[in-house]
Amino acid sequence: LNWVSKNKYYKGGELIKYQSYTGFDQRTVIIGGHKKNPIEITGYLQLPKGDSKVPIVIWTHSSGGPGIYLWNDFTYHAHQKLLEEGIGVMFIDNFCPRGAKDTWRDQSKVPLINGAIDGILALKLLKSHPRSNGKFGTTGHSRGGTNSLYMADVKFTSLFLDGTEGFDAILPEAAECHSAGLFANPELTTNTKLLYVHGGADDYTLAKPCEEHVKRIKAKPGQVEIDIKKGWYHEWHMGKKPFRVKGAMTTGKCPDFFIDEKPNSLITCSSNHAIKVINATAKITPGIAYPEIDKVDNKFRVLFFETRFP
Repeated sequence: LNWVSKNKYYKGGELIKYQSYTGFDQRTVIIGGHKKNPIEITGYLQLPKGDSKVPIVIWTHSSGGPGIYLWNDFTYHAHQKLLEEGIGVMFIDNFCPRGAKDTWRDQSKVPLINGAIDGILALKLLKSHPRSNGKFGTTGHSRGGTNSLYMADVKFTSLFLDGTEGFDAILPEAAECHSAGLFANPELTTNTKLLYVHGGADDYTLAKPCEEHVKRIKAKPGQVEIDIKKGWYHEWHMGKKPFRVKGAMTTGKCPDFFIDEKPNSLITCSSNHAIKVINATAKITPGIAYPEIDKVDNKFRVLFFETRFP
């Protein structure tokens, strides 16, 4: 984010370093294994001019990496509009501190859950910022949208925050839902309003599994809204005709994966949609950090590590 802060359109903000953690999936977080892997994360906070207290939106990026904060036209204009409306914006870099520039060719470089860990700890940090008015939102596209869905669930946020409240507003876009290790029985944080947006023609991350997941979210009437845009593809932000991305890793044909279920298996999916399931009987001990599993063989890369609780 150093170079984002030096860009003429983004100058005037504050680079903030804070402690986060690296975990393998939500189950690692539930048992506290991520705490054995601390890491320093960088955020870039821009606030409206003046000294008044303001709401703040925390933005997590897609698998394209933090570069999208500059090259994505929608992100730039949305960020400018939020500042004009008196709302602060904090961009987070989930990749570079973990040794990755992007993950779109290989999603296992940085496990999905880490963007959500960084995001929720940024919320915890900014609650005490002198210009925060105590109101927070979060958004992100694709992998960033999945981060937003993780952070919408009280079963996740309560591991980091006291009580049942989280973000006041959440806008996930074009998330990966069916194989991301989300909770099978999701429950919205009590103070949150959530708008979920996905392109109906998206063939990179699929709209139907996300629509089904969001409909399962336990929430009060009026807290959740779903907007599936007919004919929209994955990168509707780019302002150009749809095009095919060669070599991108997708998981549309991978098995469903939700962490409330406890089968003993390693589920893998390659970039050409080949699927391989390997039996695993390892047990997890609370408080122990487990090394990230990299390759099962030369053709398959592990995306998710499921184990039965002892």
